[in-house]
Amino acid sequence: MDNKKGITLTELFNSILKRWYIIVATTVLGVGLAGLMAFFIVTPKFSSNAEVLVHVYKGGNVDNPDFLDTARLLDTVAYHFKSDIVLEDVIEKLDSPNLTPEKIRDGLSIKHSNTNFYIKITYTHPDKIFSELLTQQIIDSAAIVANEKLTTSMLENIFSVTSTPDVGIYASPNKLLYIIVGFLLGAIVGAGVVFIVEFGRYTYKNKEDIEADLNLQVIGIIPEYTVMESKKK
Repeated sequence: MDNKKGITLTELFNSILKRWYIIVATTVLGVGLAGLMAFFIVTPKFSSNAEVLVHVYKGGNVDNPDFLDTARLLDTVAYHFKSDIVLEDVIEKLDSPNLTPEKIRDGLSIKHSNTNFYIKITYTHPDKIFSELLTQQIIDSAAIVANEKLTTSMLENIFSVTSTPDVGIYASPNKLLYIIVGFLLGAIVGAGVVFIVEFGRYTYKNKEDIEADLNLQVIGIIPEYTVMESKKK
């Protein structure tokens, strides 16, 4: 049986144990950098939430709800909250010329389910008070546009507020997740350094090593030499 030369899993494991300090150092560094990012560098953001209930009534009779039409209009109402005409009204009412519909949409989340008629409106911003203010204004502007500015009455009085916006609660960054990722990346980098160091020890040192691994005969070896520059006279 041929003797295989190279590194084994046992040797790799022993190398990790022998150079444990490298992995510990990179892990501590990874956790430290992740903690620095999570606690001091990444800007914290806060989310404010509110819910509205979409409803359509047959013949305007509140005692006769039309569930089929309500389900059909659910997507339209959800889009209405983030439409340009609504967000432009938000900007006008808040007198915030620095805001744009695109900037508002970046922090705006509109969610609904096919199993109920509720729509959840969430706005996320670094300022917890502003997140609450903007969420409320989005709801108010959506009602104003639907009832007064649209040329159709399709969305008129189509939703009711079931929960008012609250003061923004902490949303991101996920500090624990940052720490876990930093720990894992640090440990992986440390293990990688150990493997590189260990593999570096297993290079071909003579022709016998090459012949044993490749099962080929080495015809010759080119020796190392240095070219000496001749001095000009």
